[in-house]
Amino acid sequence: MKCLVAALAVALLISSQYIPAQSQAPLTLDTVVLSIPAAPDKPPLTFTLGDLMRVYKNPGLSVAIVEDNKLTWAKGFGVVATGSTTPVTTETLFQAASISKPIAAAGGLWLVEHGKLKLDEDVNLTLKSWKVPENQFTAKEKVTLRRLMSHNAGMNVHGFLGYEQGTPIPTVKQTLDGLAPANNAPIRVTVVPGTECIYFGGGVTVEGLLMQEASGERFEDFMLHHVLLPAGMKSSTFEQRLPPELAARAATATRPDGKAVPGKWHIYPELAPDGLCTTPSDLARFGIELSLSLEGKAITFFRRR
Repeated sequence: MKCLVAALAVALLISSQYIPAQSQAPLTLDTVVLSIPAAPDKPPLTFTLGDLMRVYKNPGLSVAIVEDNKLTWAKGFGVVATGSTTPVTTETLFQAASISKPIAAAGGLWLVEHGKLKLDEDVNLTLKSWKVPENQFTAKEKVTLRRLMSHNAGMNVHGFLGYEQGTPIPTVKQTLDGLAPANNAPIRVTVVPGTECIYFGGGVTVEGLLMQEASGERFEDFMLHHVLLPAGMKSSTFEQRLPPELAARAATATRPDGKAVPGKWHIYPELAPDGLCTTPSDLARFGIELSLSLEGKAITFFRRR
């Protein structure tokens, strides 16, 4: 079970309007109101952060708000684990789940920009330690980086369950072939690439291996030095064994019933589709850089050369 608090908060705020319950009221769980537009003839759905946490039995929540390409407000609410007295702050780390995917894609595009990968080339021409198995679906159309990034490569395995701390962890190749101790099916092409959009974590795992082999670096190191730090994401990592300084600030994952996950959180060795640990403020910094790049004004990572 992943710690989805940061992902949930950011996703909601992207598509909703932040409304202080009272203009002079202190910002608490029950004075921060979210409003989501409904059908044209229906009133908007409104609820407080407290409502959200009670429904999902989440002990802690972290929020960041961006306005006009600036991080204008961030705050933590609640505690880092059920039964804990340690408050969530803006520096508390959470597992970002599938928000890892667009961050990983930025790394893939860095490799394209620097001539180490091609968007529309058969990935098997670059992959070395493992190849996408050929079958009837790949006879005429191939798996490419563009198709992997856009979930249009025809691959399977929607998502991953993760691994409890202290249990055997599969290698990337064991994950790709569905071999023990991996707990997923083999990752294969099940639809003609380029013909159908199918959301997959499996294909993004292939993307991560492609990036690692093209860069010649560990995926975790490549993402840190070429994406996370250049984008100002100093509280983010793809490391599954968190560095001590970051581990001390990480929230405990919570199950749907509100109970803490044994070992605090699961390990996600697939990395590219689900391995990011971050803060909402760091995700906001990435989004700001991406937004500014559309105007040619990005400060660091997305700056046009």
